Amino acid sequence: MAGSKKEVKSHDILVLLLRLRQICCHPGLIDAMLDGEESQSMGDHSSDSDTPEIDLLAQLNKLAITDTSTDGQQSVDNAGDDGPPLLPDEARIAKASKNLLKRSNPVFNLHRPSSKINMVIQILKTTILKSSDDKAIVVSQWTSVLDILRDHLSKDGVATLSLNGTIPVKNRQDIVNEFNDRNNQKRVLLLSLTAGGVGLNLIGANHLLLLDLHWNPQLEAQAQDRIYRVGQKKNVIIYKFMCVDTVEQRIKALQDKKLDLADGVLTGAKVSSKLTIDDLKGLFGM
Repeated sequence: MAGSKKEVKSHDILVLLLRLRQICCHPGLIDAMLDGEESQSMGDHSSDSDTPEIDLLAQLNKLAITDTSTDGQQSVDNAGDDGPPLLPDEARIAKASKNLLKRSNPVFNLHRPSSKINMVIQILKTTILKSSDDKAIVVSQWTSVLDILRDHLSKDGVATLSLNGTIPVKNRQDIVNEFNDRNNQKRVLLLSLTAGGVGLNLIGANHLLLLDLHWNPQLEAQAQDRIYRVGQKKNVIIYKFMCVDTVEQRIKALQDKKLDLADGVLTGAKVSSKLTIDDLKGLFGM
């Protein structure tokens, strides 16, 4: 029985968590990651047609999480092929989702906007850009998400600027100046969360759209500080996008917990950016 389970290391847990978070932005990001991993083992010239499909749900069902941070060894196992029998509802869900996370599923097509990206585009076009001269900043932890959004906005005729870690520091101020210029027609800036954490002055915008949640709320607060600072003359509006019934709801709960803890100890105290084993269990609903 012990040989039928695969013990998961902390790195593996974080990778799975990353994939769950990225699925909330666009499922195609998962497929791209699998392509990258498989290409390394099969050669650079492998294609989707030559690569066997991988059912992620089947792989997840075979995993076990081991907590070695406490006295004694505690394991939380998911039911796999050799595990305990599933309840009727669980069996129906397992059957319905058997082929869900396979490359042939059209939701992995990056040319199709995800539900979250559709909502971002709708708010930008109908609320922010249509009825005023306001400007907006869209923030994500992943440049790949911003690239997908940029492509869809471009198809709709919305010009954008980008600022992320791939842009040399010496060129960033030019982008900031261009965006803050009231006469510039590019009214949407796509900003990576890490680049948004540095001392940028982006008061040309008064709308901030946080596309995905991070478990350290201080990083999001730093991005908000980029537009809510001295010189801002308009009301600042912050949008947070979250997929219900997903890991993002648990990340939001973790954010609230960290902020309450910091406020309870000392107002303005720093929030730890590290995930404990209890945090990980909570994110995975264990």
